[in-house]
Amino acid sequence: MIETGTIINGHAITGELGRGGMGVVYKAHDKTLKRDAAIKMLLPAQATATNKKRFIREAAAIARCGHPGIIKIYSYGEHDGLPYFAMEFVDGKTLGNYLELARTIKNAGDLEVLRKYGYIQPPAPGDEDLPFFMQPLTASPLGDPDYENHAAGLIAGVADALYEAHSLGILHRDIKPTNILIAKNGLPKLADFGLAKFSGSSDITTGQPMLGTLKYMAPEIFSNAEGGPASDIYALGTVFYELLTLEHPFPADNTAALIKAVTQGGCPPPSKWNKALSPALGLVVMKCLETDPARRYGDARELADAIRLAARPKGLKTQILDGIKGLLQPADRAPAAAAREEKPPQQVQEADLKEAARLLGEARRVYFADFAAPKAHDLLLEALKLDPWSVDLNLMLVVLSYHMGLHSTVRKAAPKMKHLAKAAPDADTRHKAEALSEYLEGSKTWLKKMEKYLGDGHEDPCLLAICARARMNANDYPKAKEYAARINRVIPGAGLFSWFIEAYYTGWTGKHEKSLELTFDAIKRHPKNVMLRYALAQGLLEMGKLDKAEKAMEEAAGLPEQNDFFIFLRAELAIMRKDYKTACIELRKFIGAGQSDSVAYAYYRLSRLYSLRGDRKEALRHLEIGRNLAPEAGFKSNEELTALVQGSVEFRASFEDLPADCLEFNFTQGQQVLLDNLFSARNNAGTASSTVYIFEKDALPRAVRAWMFFNEHQVRGLTQTKMFLPSLPLSSFVDARGNILKTEFIRTQADYGRYLAMINYAAPLQQLALGPIEVQLNMEGLWKERQGGLMDLRLDEPSHLLGHRAHILALPADSEITELSVKPDKEVKRGGWRFLVYSRFFFDGEHFRLTARFKP
Repeated sequence: MIETGTIINGHAITGELGRGGMGVVYKAHDKTLKRDAAIKMLLPAQATATNKKRFIREAAAIARCGHPGIIKIYSYGEHDGLPYFAMEFVDGKTLGNYLELARTIKNAGDLEVLRKYGYIQPPAPGDEDLPFFMQPLTASPLGDPDYENHAAGLIAGVADALYEAHSLGILHRDIKPTNILIAKNGLPKLADFGLAKFSGSSDITTGQPMLGTLKYMAPEIFSNAEGGPASDIYALGTVFYELLTLEHPFPADNTAALIKAVTQGGCPPPSKWNKALSPALGLVVMKCLETDPARRYGDARELADAIRLAARPKGLKTQILDGIKGLLQPADRAPAAAAREEKPPQQVQEADLKEAARLLGEARRVYFADFAAPKAHDLLLEALKLDPWSVDLNLMLVVLSYHMGLHSTVRKAAPKMKHLAKAAPDADTRHKAEALSEYLEGSKTWLKKMEKYLGDGHEDPCLLAICARARMNANDYPKAKEYAARINRVIPGAGLFSWFIEAYYTGWTGKHEKSLELTFDAIKRHPKNVMLRYALAQGLLEMGKLDKAEKAMEEAAGLPEQNDFFIFLRAELAIMRKDYKTACIELRKFIGAGQSDSVAYAYYRLSRLYSLRGDRKEALRHLEIGRNLAPEAGFKSNEELTALVQGSVEFRASFEDLPADCLEFNFTQGQQVLLDNLFSARNNAGTASSTVYIFEKDALPRAVRAWMFFNEHQVRGLTQTKMFLPSLPLSSFVDARGNILKTEFIRTQADYGRYLAMINYAAPLQQLALGPIEVQLNMEGLWKERQGGLMDLRLDEPSHLLGHRAHILALPADSEITELSVKPDKEVKRGGWRFLVYSRFFFDGEHFRLTARFKP
């Protein structure tokens, strides 16, 4: 046994996690990289040449897999002659632990006996917010109407990881509940590749006794046939059967009876043990357990898709883009509040209060000093288990929700805060609770309440952070910077939040090179900070510096605390390069890292990618799975989107003094640009727009821009939008119904334009609704008339955020063009007009430049 404190390749042993017949696993800590690890080592009595080869093979198998659903390996070597490898430490439990307790509860005649002896723990505050398989069991899970959905999601995640291994030519050969770890975030991790075999390689187990676990072996293994991917699928199907029924598909009293039952097949359907099980899911399980390998699923990805398609639909619990699009982005609206009433807070033990306060302090430090949002989020969730009614803890979770998405605790915090605003014992808590309650409910006065509290001399870092973001989104950068400076005074070393405010404000206003410079400087000071590397890669990607973005991702790959959102960035990079096959591979990995709602969105994007690849069948199949996982998201096929965009709003001329043909052509081009955005599979952040520059004979040039706002995903109606303009427009903003829209103009120093227009919709823009908005632009300084009637046009406009845009030069049909710096993408003659159309995808900050000389 290795003693505590022993150093193995920089890892200090802190204790033993477990041991088996072949090896032992220790918990260790890497002081240099500040992370825990698990050290697996071969036992001295098992250190034969064959076992050493098998052990190294396991290390090699895991190292080849880059999937979030497979345990990561950090390093391997020998210690005192014994092979070892250091791998990711998963703070959670095995699926075997869960099944053992679930069976005990199911088969118990009297649950009170189990409670008496500690098998069943009384529910604690916050248990309902834990991932399902991390919640303490208080009754048989088979009675939970949503249990099969949770089970399906877990096994589908394992199937995703298994597909990654199989695609690399690795067979696991020992899939069983104890080799499926469940992390604290609820996601499964496939472990123990000790019996793994590489395809095309010799089998070092030849001549050895039958390896694996008999209860999960496929029938072909008992017939001395060489197992393949289908054998792993059979084993996973057996685990799935057990999870759905808490029974083995082939109960047997001895080994011989088990082998006979498995090889003959014909196990009872899982519905025999679980009457409430959906028939579709039962058929998926039975297909996995076919005696003939050829009758099982063709691969593990097909199995994962079948599970997700068979799972019973459920409503969206969060906005599916939270935590994906917004990992580092500032948000400008409050989350929707939960409506149900909460019970008054119970007395919290003094020890729990102290531990919750300690965890809060650590979460604040790692976030404000290191900008490590995922780590801070984990610490906060631990603290909220101890003190779920804490105003300070809920404030910190709101700060983190901008990066990590809306956790269920945030959505349910409003009633708690409303209660505390009246019933808390001290005035300080009441004031903060009232401000947070109003924020969560979307009140118009929440910012005023928070700033009044801060103006009274209070220095709460979370309130300061929330207000800093709000001021940044309102273009009040000096105030945002002031709040960030106050955070620095409260939390020593909190400079990275100041970096966030400055870097993202400069990027948001179009000063991208300055934003990158700030991020590079921050990386020099914090070279191992993953979030800074993410910000750098994201910024480079959005600017179209694809090779540099790829390099930034590669440099981040070797850092500790690598987060799975880099998978999303790699998918984005592949899409930008139109390498749609690679994009599909990366998105499949992201599915293995995501929660249920982000999984649904990933399937939706996969459907778009398959459309781009010309595979309509796969596009529709992935769309169907996405719809089943998130029916309220409103996922649509390309044909359905086309019908919505082109058929939901009729064109009407917004400006009677301008040629209707030009306005209509611009409107239809705007619709097409929107469809280009929707079909592209890119994570487009900008709004589709089309601008027509009209040059009539004997008339001043005019320009009209049409923005095509489309609410694709937001369940709540959108009430406001904003956009940059180079100068004040010549008209009011008008919607498709002719409504003049209330607009506020704010002077800015942005590279996108000198004015920020804050526009209120006449009515909320509902989900899957199109809301066109038009305005006449000021063309002063863009054109010049020369002798002989010649016109010079010079356009130079940066694109605000990623997306497709169109620019149209409208000239009389008989016009003469003598100079044109850029060839149009197409030229259309219609109604006495000649339309030169420039329509393409623009990266953030990319300029559209055109010089032309013509005679109208």
